[in-house]
Amino acid sequence: MKPMNYRARKQFGRRAVLTVVVIFVLLYLSSSSSSPKAGNHVSDKDAVDDPFRMHYEFGLYPASTFSPFSYINTRIMKLKEEKDDPKKAGKKTRTESEEDKILLNWNKGSRFDQCRLLVKGFYTDEKWNNMNLVYAWSSKDYMEKTAQFAGECMRIYNYCFFEGDVNPRELFKKLDLQATDAYDFQKRMFFFLKNVTQEDSDYLYPTIKNVRTGEVVSKPKTKQSPQEFNSNFFANWRKIASGRGIVLSAKPDDIDMLRQQLSVWKELGNKYPIQVVHKGGELTRDNEISLKQFAEETDQNIYIVDAGPVLDKNFADEHITKFHNKWVGVLFNTFEEYIMVDADTVPFISAEDFFESENFKKSGMRMWRDRTLTNRHIREHCPDLALKLEPSLEEHRILGTTLRFKLLDPDLKQEKTSEERAFNQMRTNLALHHVDSGLVVINKKEKLHSLLLSEFFQNHALFRRCSYGDKELFWYAAFSANTDYVIEPEDAATIGKLEYSEKDRRYSICAIQMAHTDSNDQLLWTNTGLRNCKIPEVAKKDFDENPKMMTEKYGSLEVMKISYHAPLQIDGYLIPDPEEHEWQQTHVCADYTYCGFVDELNIGYSKAKVHEFSDEEKKRLNKISKIWNNADVNKERNRIGV
Repeated sequence: MKPMNYRARKQFGRRAVLTVVVIFVLLYLSSSSSSPKAGNHVSDKDAVDDPFRMHYEFGLYPASTFSPFSYINTRIMKLKEEKDDPKKAGKKTRTESEEDKILLNWNKGSRFDQCRLLVKGFYTDEKWNNMNLVYAWSSKDYMEKTAQFAGECMRIYNYCFFEGDVNPRELFKKLDLQATDAYDFQKRMFFFLKNVTQEDSDYLYPTIKNVRTGEVVSKPKTKQSPQEFNSNFFANWRKIASGRGIVLSAKPDDIDMLRQQLSVWKELGNKYPIQVVHKGGELTRDNEISLKQFAEETDQNIYIVDAGPVLDKNFADEHITKFHNKWVGVLFNTFEEYIMVDADTVPFISAEDFFESENFKKSGMRMWRDRTLTNRHIREHCPDLALKLEPSLEEHRILGTTLRFKLLDPDLKQEKTSEERAFNQMRTNLALHHVDSGLVVINKKEKLHSLLLSEFFQNHALFRRCSYGDKELFWYAAFSANTDYVIEPEDAATIGKLEYSEKDRRYSICAIQMAHTDSNDQLLWTNTGLRNCKIPEVAKKDFDENPKMMTEKYGSLEVMKISYHAPLQIDGYLIPDPEEHEWQQTHVCADYTYCGFVDELNIGYSKAKVHEFSDEEKKRLNKISKIWNNADVNKERNRIGV
């Protein structure tokens, strides 16, 4: 068979493309007529007339019956029926007539009028409450709908009260709803907030204490009355956010470790304030004394932010535990821009460098990739549940909500961006790990609606199972909230002593640290501290469970103990290509150690990367390692015999 000439190939290619387009349109029309995902919605004709819109609408789920968009859509469709058959109209109240005018001229209506009807739509179910997100309902279908509803809630809230700057008290004056007001709406929407009413005279505001001076602030700098401020808390909280800073959400057990991180920030010349945020009732007097001591030693400005006064105590006591504590820090710090860090995170560049990076200034939220572990998977329900992150068909037509990419778009498999790669790997390979949230740089004024949606997903009984702790919820929510974010494309690395096997012609590094670099081979930050083992007291247990392996590696238990306690030696970093060598988890340091391997012959011909730092850079990085280790409180206590 002769090969086709260029013209034949070109004609064949055109026919193939045309065939694909025809099939796609037929599938869409078939779906529109027979699938339960489509029905009689607003402006069906407009969608068919607009190819882009038709493409985006393909595969969108319908809104749930309790969605405000179902309410708006139903009323508009009813008005169209009445226009075709005036006998169906009946007698209407003055309010109904006003609302009809808004609905019939929806795209020309004011933001206030649109939001008035969207908020009214929440109350089609008089008992609606986002606390329903928390419960494990017997119906999986209902739980999926509540996940969709969570995204709708925050997109509506952002549209009306953040971007639209609508005053909820004024809005509720125009609504003909009984036994409800702006305070009731806020509590139903943000179930984790303390319940406040018109009668409360105290501001809804955290207690902020400067640990060095003892100065306490417990109310905002605002001309608003407590009633005005409280009735629209998050919109006002967003407006008064100011400045830059570093935020830690620390448990009492983490306080001693902060001395090490603070010592590194001092070495890096940090002048930004640092806020340690907790849910209330957690940090003891001894913890405060320790923080004051650390602040003075390292010349850092540290504030304790007690979020107890703004949180529902019963909810906080029962539900805000473990990973959930991070969202308290994410939401209730006072900064406009901040670096959210875990207690065991170690930075290698200044806070200023994080803030001034182009990707942060461009996106307002900067994250880094996790290790690529192909043997760790999410639950099977997660890929389909992820489709609920997208707007419903009704929302897309009513508000024009269009997210940055479609999850069912075949082009997503090309993984043109790091963000697309994360979603594609989650949906097609059930990949569990995508982002390392040990350090995230955030603009709160731009991203508050996204961060609140993360809190919703953290509470959602079904959705939270699609993330290991808090990690993936940052970008799931940012995508669904329709706001920009960056996941840096460089895979996570391991740092430490760079070794080379002459026999295998292979480089390797084995360490507990997961580190993050940039395209210029600069080491930015790492998690898990800078000791060879973050829990050195497990040395004997590791030795007893694997005596042959540990004897071959260390020679004796005593040498092993010394190694576990020793500072990490940083020679370079290594990123394996998982298609050639998977990350290998070992039994060293209670199974926290991972080894990465790169074949010398594949360097430059695969995704793998090996980089040895210059002597000058090694000196700088190992100085930071030494500073971090020397600031260990327990080491200091052991030295002085406490």
